[in-house]
Amino acid sequence: MSGDLLNSTGARCVFPGCQQYDFLPFTCNKCHNKFCGDHRLYEDHDCAVHKADLQQHQATSSSSTNNYHFECCFGECKKVEVMPIKCAACEKNFCVAHRLPEDHACASVLNKVAEPNLWAKKKKPVDTLKFSNNIYSPVGQSSIEQQDRIHLDVYFHPDVKTPPCHMFFNKVWSVGRCTDLIGIHAKVVNENANPNTPEEKKWRLFDMATGKGLCHSSSLDDSCLQDHDCVMLLQGTTINETLQKLAPPRKVRRKTEGENFSTTTATTTTSTSSSSSSSKEEEGQRIAQATQSDTTDTKQNTATTSAEHNVTAAPELSTATALTAEEVQQTVQEWKPNNTKFSALGVKEVPAQSRIVLIVLSPTTTTAGYQSQWCCVDKTWTVGRALDALCKHCKVVNKNNQAGVDSRLSLFHLRNCNLLPNAEKISVVLKNGDCIMLCPGTMLAPEVVFKVQTLQNVSDAKLKRTVVQSCVLM
Repeated sequence: MSGDLLNSTGARCVFPGCQQYDFLPFTCNKCHNKFCGDHRLYEDHDCAVHKADLQQHQATSSSSTNNYHFECCFGECKKVEVMPIKCAACEKNFCVAHRLPEDHACASVLNKVAEPNLWAKKKKPVDTLKFSNNIYSPVGQSSIEQQDRIHLDVYFHPDVKTPPCHMFFNKVWSVGRCTDLIGIHAKVVNENANPNTPEEKKWRLFDMATGKGLCHSSSLDDSCLQDHDCVMLLQGTTINETLQKLAPPRKVRRKTEGENFSTTTATTTTSTSSSSSSSKEEEGQRIAQATQSDTTDTKQNTATTSAEHNVTAAPELSTATALTAEEVQQTVQEWKPNNTKFSALGVKEVPAQSRIVLIVLSPTTTTAGYQSQWCCVDKTWTVGRALDALCKHCKVVNKNNQAGVDSRLSLFHLRNCNLLPNAEKISVVLKNGDCIMLCPGTMLAPEVVFKVQTLQNVSDAKLKRTVVQSCVLM
């Protein structure tokens, strides 16, 4: 009984000299014999069927290698490949290294004429007289305080191929430090710090009004430079007259770029010219003559500058008839915000701890009047950045960043009708609930200023209450 059970559950290894009984024997898939775990592999039990199959496979592979080989046709390269690699142009076999037409000097590549690439973008030549930025976004370090800044119009030699740029620096900085910063902006090789560099290879700043080079050790404040003077970065010790004339005259340049500066009086020009060179005296005399000839238009077209925040004040108004009660109510209704303070535009884009909510009057696209809305800005923004955001919220077309725009958009504080400078911070010139106006130009229209002054000086208690309740000029 026990022998029959063993025969049914296992088998002995057929390898000679082993005869080990295994309950789970291994069956060879070639000779179909049963073996133990030590002789289960072909090599362990010297399988004859496996040897025969291996010899037949080697014979077949050797004969196929001799019959199928593809030799490279390039020069002395006789490398053999097991697969054909044909060139589509010359239909010859090549190896992997010479498979491309350029690698085996194919005749189709040599005889082919290069066709012009119609899709390639043509590089526009650099305009060395057009500024790369506008005057409202000068290049400089934002950490410099507003009262310590001096703005300069920097020109470069035409060989540098860098367009002019509006930049600002600290007044107490040395000319050498400013030269290095301008060189970094223009991406020129500056070796001024190397003592072995000859004087002809050193970069210097030249005052384009006088044609004289500025001393590297002196500060900008001591170099008789003023805001928006023109300087040029050159190599060498002199500047020729051709380069000196690249900068347009002072009055023409300010007029074309739409800048808003106070007019220089004849007394200031005379005192400045006495301490400058002869060329400065001639320029001062021209400015004085232009000032005397335009004195009648100065009070109407030129704004005075505030000493504290550099803000342009409102123009002087001629005497006019006061608004009637109906006109006051109509103005209040027109300037009353369309939304509430809690649903101000742009409130989701500004963090809660830095929000300033303002009443913004902007021109409408359908009528000639104004629309009033509560808008939210960041108190850390500059006035220029806030202007761009308000144009987006109020859906006003903003072309301030485009060159050649005659009338740029500006922000005005309706409490005193002053122009807000774009470089000033919002937290310095505005507070929560202030009313501002977004309109083109550098001065408010006389009728707008007259309405503002009338609303501020309303004597009737009922009308005064209407103005206060509508949050206008609060």
